[in-house]
Amino acid sequence: MIARDGAGTTSAFDPEATLAYYREEGYLPPPRRPWTMGLPFHHHLIPGPCRRLAGQALSLLDSRRGPPAQAFYPAWPKEPVVAALLLALEGGPLTPSGPEAAPPRAGATPPPAEFAFALSHDVDTAHGQRLAGRVAEIEAAAGLVSTWFFVPRHYRLDRGLLAELRAGGHEIGCHGYDHSGSLPFEPEEKARAKLESLRPFLEENGVTGFRSPGLLRTAGLFALLGRYFRYDSSVPDTEMYTGAGWRNGCCSVRPFARGRLLEIPITLPLDAALIHYRYGPRRILRTWLDKADWLAAVGGLAVVDTHPEPQYSGSRSMLRVYRELLDRLKERGRPAGTLAEVAGVYGEEGSA
Repeated sequence: MIARDGAGTTSAFDPEATLAYYREEGYLPPPRRPWTMGLPFHHHLIPGPCRRLAGQALSLLDSRRGPPAQAFYPAWPKEPVVAALLLALEGGPLTPSGPEAAPPRAGATPPPAEFAFALSHDVDTAHGQRLAGRVAEIEAAAGLVSTWFFVPRHYRLDRGLLAELRAGGHEIGCHGYDHSGSLPFEPEEKARAKLESLRPFLEENGVTGFRSPGLLRTAGLFALLGRYFRYDSSVPDTEMYTGAGWRNGCCSVRPFARGRLLEIPITLPLDAALIHYRYGPRRILRTWLDKADWLAAVGGLAVVDTHPEPQYSGSRSMLRVYRELLDRLKERGRPAGTLAEVAGVYGEEGSA
């Protein structure tokens, strides 16, 4: 129970422990190694369309054989109950539609003054890197910038492209080491050596943010990331299926501190997950906009994560949808800039 009076907010449970339990996904079983780690070759050697079909087949198989008991929690694509609880503990409204607002508790991350959104992309392969310019052109036409997560040890980085993106106001982020999925599960010494080897890439491109391939994450990885990055964006608020397993997510619709890191949750459903569940482009757009409207109602930050791969958001039909998404988001609120800029705002205000 949560109660409020003139003296502030009180609860019948430990609010800090409750926030940590959900934000750090304490309800989940230990993370599983992805099946791709068992292959004798990198899974990206399988053509992209075949990987998409494999993902769709696996999602269909999962739905037919029945999900594990945990699979229905958190709710997807919106987790209203726990999100409302976390917002209440942070000093927000007790219900998503509640007009009242109490002063935020110490250390709470404040809601944006108005609905805001941020754009990001995971460039998984060299093919996605070649299509990145098309996406950037769409954003430039809309007067927007985004954050681009590249994989520094998987394909030859196009340094000219990275320089052009930075010159256009975009941000470069780190999308793991080699996209094999192994980094979160390796011994600390080995994982640290890999991250140390990335310092030239990080320094040359001013990288301050990390996103794990497949959104795979472990407590050990989070503890290590704080030494190299200012923020992480590997955790959805709620997602149907990722490399991290069935229903998962931090249930938080706003950035929050996690040790040395600021965690910036991905709050719009992943394009890859929607496509794996056989959503068409128009249905994907409706799903995104419905979630954006809900985020606006509860004071959340809309964080978009797309993949400029031909089998995902790099196709012509999805590029048209993405162009319309940007126009519709601009009608609803304001751009928050790159994720580094988001981290600057939330990091300063949340620690004030």
